[in-house]
Amino acid sequence: MDVEEKLINNTGILQYENEIILQLYHEDGLLILARGLGLERIFCEIMKLYCAEHNLVFIMGCTDVEQTYFIEQLINDGIDPAPRIITADISIQDRKELYVQGGLFFATARILTVDLLTDRIPIDLITGLLVYRAHRITDSSSESFIVRLYRHKNKTGFIKGFSDSSLDFTRGYNQLECVMKNLFLRNVYLYPRFQVTIRSTFENCSPDVIELQVPLTLLMTDIQVSLMELINVCLQELRSSTTWIDNDLLTVDQAILNSFERLIHLQLQPIWNQVSLRTKQLLNDIKTLRLFVLYLTQYDCVTFYNAVQAVFINEKLYGSRGKNIHSSQGSTGSWLYLPAAERLLMASKCRVFGETTKKQVQQTKENEEPPKLEENPKLKLVSDVLQEIRENEDNKLLGPPVTLIVCGEDRACSQLKQV
Repeated sequence: MDVEEKLINNTGILQYENEIILQLYHEDGLLILARGLGLERIFCEIMKLYCAEHNLVFIMGCTDVEQTYFIEQLINDGIDPAPRIITADISIQDRKELYVQGGLFFATARILTVDLLTDRIPIDLITGLLVYRAHRITDSSSESFIVRLYRHKNKTGFIKGFSDSSLDFTRGYNQLECVMKNLFLRNVYLYPRFQVTIRSTFENCSPDVIELQVPLTLLMTDIQVSLMELINVCLQELRSSTTWIDNDLLTVDQAILNSFERLIHLQLQPIWNQVSLRTKQLLNDIKTLRLFVLYLTQYDCVTFYNAVQAVFINEKLYGSRGKNIHSSQGSTGSWLYLPAAERLLMASKCRVFGETTKKQVQQTKENEEPPKLEENPKLKLVSDVLQEIRENEDNKLLGPPVTLIVCGEDRACSQLKQV
């Protein structure tokens, strides 16, 4: 049975996945897929095509968690033999025997480099290399060196690269060209979300989207206004302290975007050693304030207050210099001495302790009601939605409802477990 027939018989593969797999199988290249479109699924299907023992394929770029995941998926799909992990615990003689037997192997760059240089791996018999997270390949990386060793002695074996981080190819100069050069590839397969096959695939099963807008509380609004004012002050001073950064980028609207730090880094990277300490401090201050803007809606009031208070305590203990807003010294930002910073701290404190002071809270007796914490409106809304799902009569007929909540980081996940 050829590859096309196998993919046709596999009903679990989507149309665009089938197209990508066939392209990569028949022609080496670098696949750049939009994030969230299932690069793991495609990588698993590619691995299945080379799991036969007459092949000798090495997989690079996977983390330990990803290696375990891929092996479990292939075992669940009945693939035998499953890929094996080569570690330093396996003796040299055992590794030689495994290489001769063939199959798919996960191996660290260090082990592969040593085994290739000492001819423990028959390079001329290697079927090919699968490079996961190809955007991390650089001129000086170990993976790049391994590919050069491989291609120098093996002109016929395949090399296939995989990545779902398209933004990493826009950083620096000619990043895509450098990756393709280091992987000895001539073809690049771009699959953004608006690609015809991908768009038509998801249009046939488009979800019902309900967007819920969450208003900020009065205290959260005060905090947000204070943060915007502080960011604006730092940006104004940054304009006067350096001419290396484009002024169009130094606006509050630009500063709150996710791409702000990356764009600043691109402009300052070539002359970073010439940038003044004051400019670096201002950039660090803006980064801190940007984090506070994110924390305001992401975390509960206690976590946010602790984060803000920690910065002020750090300044009190170590930042005795630089209390003038125009000073070029100081271990922490001079924005801490502005009225907006005081409003930021007080509003954060009021969300935790209400109108009472911290001293009064500590003196509260056990039989008295403690201060009422201000609930994060986003977390409250999530709790209400989950409760609505549980009480839905249709869901009760189908059994306990299963709800998937996508979070940006682990801390947000731990908070949601308490909802």
